[in-house]
Amino acid sequence: SVESLVVETGTEPPSQQEAAKLLGLMLNKNPILPEQLGQDTFMKLAELTGVEELMLAYYKPWSVLTLIAYAEPDGYSPQYGIDFLLMARARSEGRKMYSLENPFDALELFISLPDDKIIETIHYYVDNIETLKAENVELLKHYHANHVSEVIKVDYSQYAGDDEDFWMDWIYRLQDERNLKWMQELPVILKKNSALIAVGALHLFGDAGLIELLRAEGYTVSPVYR
Repeated sequence: SVESLVVETGTEPPSQQEAAKLLGLMLNKNPILPEQLGQDTFMKLAELTGVEELMLAYYKPWSVLTLIAYAEPDGYSPQYGIDFLLMARARSEGRKMYSLENPFDALELFISLPDDKIIETIHYYVDNIETLKAENVELLKHYHANHVSEVIKVDYSQYAGDDEDFWMDWIYRLQDERNLKWMQELPVILKKNSALIAVGALHLFGDAGLIELLRAEGYTVSPVYR
């Protein structure tokens, strides 16, 4: 049994001020997304995301990317993601919860992306949705089988476009750089309480993954199979 739960973010609902700030970042003043994507792609995107067309038209390309960053296989829902379930249990049991970053930290990485790169990726998503869903089913199978290299390979392959160097640099900032920042927080938390650390699987692996970074700090990290 542990005393606390550590997650990437979201242990507290956003304040009204934070929600207003997020809405201002996500939306354009004018409904220009259909023009940016083309009407056919825009209509397909609305159908795939379930966002009402009149609202979706105001979305900035980066905010669309956060909607489609993971192509959920049929039957899956984020509300049953392990982080949501663990936070619900921690709340019900009165355990302490810690966030490693505020909600805007990761969003800054999406906001910084050039529109042309994002639009290219949105077109790829719309045109290849069934393939992406099938790949994510395979990704889950590899994850449950502890096939780390296959998990990483499938995830990286889903970023569209010819500019591999650009996307690999962005993934480095999305994963490895955030890991290093989190390592400034984790030792402080672990000195206070025993903790279950629940973050995205790709933050765990590799030389810059949290497992190796924690080991380098003297922590014992061992796999538990159930």
